Amino acid sequence: MLSKRLFLMVMAVVVSLAIISAGAAAVGVRPLVIDLDLKPGDVGQFELVLSPGTAAEVVHLSLYQPVQLVDGSLEYHPGDPEIFPALSWISLDQTVVNVYPGSEAKVSGTVRVPFSAGGSHTAVIMVEPQVPMVQSGITFRVRYAVRLNIRVDRPGLRRTAELVEFDLAADETGQPVIRGLIHNSSQWDYLVTGEAAIRDSERRLVERIPLTSLTGLESGLESVRIFPGAVVEFSGPVTKRLEPGEYNIRMFIRYGDTGQIIKTENMVIAPGDFVFSDDDDLGAVSFDLDQIALELNAGGRRSQPLLVSNELGRSIKVVVGLEEVERDYPYSLIEWIQLSNAEEIVLPPRGNRRIVVTTAVPRDAETASYHGVLAVAAFDAETEDFLGLISIPVSVLVGGEHEYNLEVRSLGSALYEDDLHLISLDLANTGNVPLNPEVTLVIYNDAGEFIARAELALPEGSANILPLRSSTVEGLASGLEAGRYLAQLSILLDNNEELSFERELVIE
Repeated sequence: MLSKRLFLMVMAVVVSLAIISAGAAAVGVRPLVIDLDLKPGDVGQFELVLSPGTAAEVVHLSLYQPVQLVDGSLEYHPGDPEIFPALSWISLDQTVVNVYPGSEAKVSGTVRVPFSAGGSHTAVIMVEPQVPMVQSGITFRVRYAVRLNIRVDRPGLRRTAELVEFDLAADETGQPVIRGLIHNSSQWDYLVTGEAAIRDSERRLVERIPLTSLTGLESGLESVRIFPGAVVEFSGPVTKRLEPGEYNIRMFIRYGDTGQIIKTENMVIAPGDFVFSDDDDLGAVSFDLDQIALELNAGGRRSQPLLVSNELGRSIKVVVGLEEVERDYPYSLIEWIQLSNAEEIVLPPRGNRRIVVTTAVPRDAETASYHGVLAVAAFDAETEDFLGLISIPVSVLVGGEHEYNLEVRSLGSALYEDDLHLISLDLANTGNVPLNPEVTLVIYNDAGEFIARAELALPEGSANILPLRSSTVEGLASGLEAGRYLAQLSILLDNNEELSFERELVIE
């Protein structure tokens, strides 16, 4: 038995070394993404650089067509200009290249855009070193998919999207999941984010759920790019218990710079529709703080105690970690934080422990507000069954002079009930501190006559808009019939600066 284990360990090392050797010898390519912004009739140029490995190699280049799947991922199919005409616009000065050690090779490419073209067109240049002939053993094959994004600016082309399906259904474990299928019905590619809000029959907020695609979830991205004509599923799990009864579910989809979709459905949940955790497991762990908010100067340091309590009558295991607000967030503070007494914790029934969160701001930190999330997961100490997850926002305001900037992206509406319409304004915080804007909306008809007034506020559960992130403010307006209106917006920022905008409001 020991000999077999030793053999497997040796083989694992051999295979690992083979992979490392193959990786060291392989040709590299840059860039992996090329963006060309052109106009009808333009000619664009680009260049690929092939970096050498440790041996001479023959590299083949060919054109492929990407196809986006419903989970948001891409499949690459061999290029066929009959199916994907944009491939005929692209030419390479060479498709077979010899790359020698110590010397880079370059491939020039040209894109000739027809006068009739418009919108987004993405092709893939597959860069594939030729596999050497071997008598026996393991052969490793490396391919690089270089994405070529051609965006042709043509007047009159708008970014549009459709919510083609929207439901609350059980996943394979019986847990409730909100799903929506988003169809990019335009000729442009764009980024999409989504969220859903569940309210009970009394219109009380039950839960607000971020939605993303499977690839977005796996990569930690909130925004997912959808290509022209593609249909991508956005979903999110419901973590709050839904008792039998009627619920109002509203889905909000943001696409491109100015597009939004609002869809509301009333759904009835019957006993046994979904599987939830046992009642005793809900709220397994609690804290004496719901957030950690500090004000420090560059180079400052502070420790904050946090009491973790087991609310159950049995032992639980608690795992504490740090998460970014979003991947590669510019104002992240997770590298500044150290956790003390927070190794894997086992709490006895109704027991507690105090952990210490220490924040040390670098001396070269710029004036801004920085953010992260303290994520705490609870498990049954014996079975290790997952019991729940709690997220505690952590923020540090550094310095005293900050930027308060807000951008209005889109204005939309949806019928709420009877003659009430829900007005939704999409805002982007382009400053470096959180914002809690006060928004007043005054609506006029095309004759300039006053029609309605509404106060818009952040949704329940949202305290503010973090720097470089977006959110909606919402409010109700009555007396609106189908048609187009002029909306005058007055926005008061946290520093008492007032902004004014005018936008068209369409009621369908």
